[in-house]
Amino acid sequence: VKPHVTDHFHDKEASGWITTDAPGTWAVTADPTGSSNRVLTQSNATATDARATAPAVKADQSTQARVKGTTFTGNGFMAVFARYQNFDNSYYLLLRNSTRTLELKKIVSNVATPIGMLTLPATFDFTAWHTLRIDVTGNATKTTLRGYLDGELKLSGSDVPGSLTSGKGAVGTFQTAAKFDNIVLTSPP
Repeated sequence: VKPHVTDHFHDKEASGWITTDAPGTWAVTADPTGSSNRVLTQSNATATDARATAPAVKADQSTQARVKGTTFTGNGFMAVFARYQNFDNSYYLLLRNSTRTLELKKIVSNVATPIGMLTLPATFDFTAWHTLRIDVTGNATKTTLRGYLDGELKLSGSDVPGSLTSGKGAVGTFQTAAKFDNIVLTSPP
């Protein structure tokens, strides 16, 4: 399957990523500092609903990114999104430091609903690089969601009826500063 969007930020730009409607502070930075490796960084740890979205709208989609947290406040998280329509309407897979959880969720009309949750081991390092992937398929009758952590299927579930039938791929944070790299938006396998 050919990716619709892939970005590793080695060109030192976030061309095509829409961050203007998000309250975060987004920039392409070096990681580690001083290296030639570039990542997309959201550095405002108090920002709520900080998102970087791709321009393409799709129905069935997979959003994958390497993520690592740098600063956590409150009940914050870092996430990948599928069928993202706006801050109040999306499916997403998140890592939350305060509860040490991986969560698969939907938010519709600003009401977040859990689809699945996994408690992570005490040794899980939220400041190390991890790969998150969310796959979303289906329609208004039934939408199937799968959440992967570091290449392994960890959570799955359904939204019946399917609340969101299309949207964009996105990455983002809530009350967390984080870095994103190797973002791939494609159709699910």
